Amino acid sequence: MSLEHVGFLVASPLFMFVFAYTIGYRDLGKLAVFSVAVAAIVFFTFRNVMNIALPYGNGIFREISVYASNLF
Repeated sequence: MSLEHVGFLVASPLFMFVFAYTIGYRDLGKLAVFSVAVAAIVFFTFRNVMNIALPYGNGIFREISVYASNLF
């Protein structure tokens, strides 16, 4: 699974969730909210503040990323 194929907005929250769970954080509700919020803040900052494009992914992952980016 590559960041270019899956896209930043899909891969980053998934990675943060799995990583934090692996190191011992077990509150799944807060973990899910935190991972999605941090990925959204980073995406918004790169896209709107620094004008740097992050990978959207391919196929259905691209559709998810485009939909989510239109929310910003």
